[in-house]
Amino acid sequence: MYAPQPRLPAELTDMVIDQLHSSQRALAAAALVCQSWLPRSRVHLFRRVAVTGEFHALLRFLQCTPHVRGYVRHLVLQGRASEDKCAPRLQTTLPPHLLAELLSQLPRLRTLQLHGVAFHEHRPSRLPPYPLHTLDELTLMNVGSAWDTTDDVLSVLGLFSEIKFLHLNSIAQVVGAPPRHPPLAPAHIRVHALKFEDVPSDVYFELMRGTRSRGALRSIEAECADAEDAAALAALLHDAGAALEHLALDLTHEWHFSPGEQRAVQEALRAWHERGLLHVGF
Repeated sequence: MYAPQPRLPAELTDMVIDQLHSSQRALAAAALVCQSWLPRSRVHLFRRVAVTGEFHALLRFLQCTPHVRGYVRHLVLQGRASEDKCAPRLQTTLPPHLLAELLSQLPRLRTLQLHGVAFHEHRPSRLPPYPLHTLDELTLMNVGSAWDTTDDVLSVLGLFSEIKFLHLNSIAQVVGAPPRHPPLAPAHIRVHALKFEDVPSDVYFELMRGTRSRGALRSIEAECADAEDAAALAALLHDAGAALEHLALDLTHEWHFSPGEQRAVQEALRAWHERGLLHVGF
């Protein structure tokens, strides 16, 4: 007479597999034990995916493994970055259309980090329409372009409808790049919190004013290096209004201000401090 094999309760096996979350090798082994262990193992195996350089290979993998796509929550795309931010041609290329294709394969993605990539080598006329995505966090660090970095950053931002936290770090303008028309911000995007480090703050402050972020911003952390930064920040704060809850400024370069500019900044700081939302770093 057939006797059914005893089976551990699913809750218990899930707890066991959860304890293996820090070991990719152990998780891979658990996934091979039996079919019922596979879904829980994949939760941890593919929760965070980090790829260096092989972006087309990643796209092919996702296209061939539809059962994996829904497990990916955090994606890190790392280029082989040049130490010289003004030489973006030495960086790994990630065309915006390729990034859009990757995003279309990841319906449950929550955070995206792009490190040390140049967004494309050749200027396309216009990106084809792609579905817009929402993210909890988007980080662009040490990204560059062979052309106009600001336009390329906007091409990436234009792929999203909402970003809870946008972090731009080490984004420099291309030295010797030809002047272009004022870039147009993707008006459809809504950003709730900003952090700018080592970027042309005035450019991105102004760009944010052209988006649905006006009135939605809750937090701003940025450098204020010169009068242009201060003026652009003041305008963005005016748009943010009472919704803004946190403001952190790096005034390390305040010595670049003229006496008149310093007085204007000090008055603005006093007003922001009275609202109880200001933290200043020197």
